Amino acid sequence: MKALSVRQPWPWAMLCGDLPDPKRVENRSWHPPWTMVGQRLLIHASRGCTRQEYEEAVQWMWQSRLIERGQCPPLKQLPRGGIVGVAVLDSTILPGGLGSFKEGRAERRRMQRRRHPMADSPWYIGGGYGLVLRDVEPCTFVECKGALGFFDVDDAIVRQAGLAP
Repeated sequence: MKALSVRQPWPWAMLCGDLPDPKRVENRSWHPPWTMVGQRLLIHASRGCTRQEYEEAVQWMWQSRLIERGQCPPLKQLPRGGIVGVAVLDSTILPGGLGSFKEGRAERRRMQRRRHPMADSPWYIGGGYGLVLRDVEPCTFVECKGALGFFDVDDAIVRQAGLAP
């Protein structure tokens, strides 16, 4: 199964059931392979995250009114360096907010001329690609090494996380 590594506290915002508007858009500078759209993927909380990165992210979420002050757990309490959840890569927001869906070539061209419905999400920063996630669920934390982009995770780790490969 493929996984995507994300620095905390962003995985927390994806998986927190207490948020009225959980994070369903992961911002990237690259478009995922078309074969990934519509597929389940693992959410990996990367080990790396500086105190400054964490504080800036939490401050941005609070100023954007996406979380309450003090709602996000401290960095030392957030799981890092392993699998924390699973989601389906539903579609992609193209730069400029246009739509990109897993359809036939002609349908893809047509959709790319229309604004993506999630382009107005406060989680989409704009300018780059937005990986739109659905069916996001937490799983049992399993430590594993991450990597850039999408990376393969061994089936044994997937099973340990309580997910069927």
